[in-house]
Amino acid sequence: MAIIKLTRGFITEVDDELYEELSTFPWYASGPKGRPARRLRVEENPNRSLIYIYHQILKVNPWQITKVVDHIDGNPLNNKVENLRIITHKENMQNIKKPHKGIAYCNTFNRYKAYIDILSSGVKCRINVGTFATFDAAVSARESKLKELADKKEQKL
Repeated sequence: MAIIKLTRGFITEVDDELYEELSTFPWYASGPKGRPARRLRVEENPNRSLIYIYHQILKVNPWQITKVVDHIDGNPLNNKVENLRIITHKENMQNIKKPHKGIAYCNTFNRYKAYIDILSSGVKCRINVGTFATFDAAVSARESKLKELADKKEQKL
């Protein structure tokens, strides 16, 4: 395994046999996850301005394929050949892991929001449980509220 340094302190792992070729390009960290990308020269493709390292590794033109490159372990900085595969967009979307139903992170306040979606008289309603400093506190509060609502429903019956 070889390491290529990117901007903003990011690094990416590549196979040793690809290091020499890949290290000749000025790769930078793109986006919040630091996906390795480089700007293309105009003569390479005048309609496209960047390419990700995994496209170059698999020798695919992203503007000519209908599928996407997937990082099997979910780490966009692990660009070893055995960690890359070409799949459909639908298959790739199935990789998204939702941490917990009814919990969302609010970037504005740096807190976790807990909520419960219910169907009341045919209308979808949202009960806001509250905001919490930690994910675990939000999950706990949501579960307590669910139990409380279940108890109230049981008492009505």
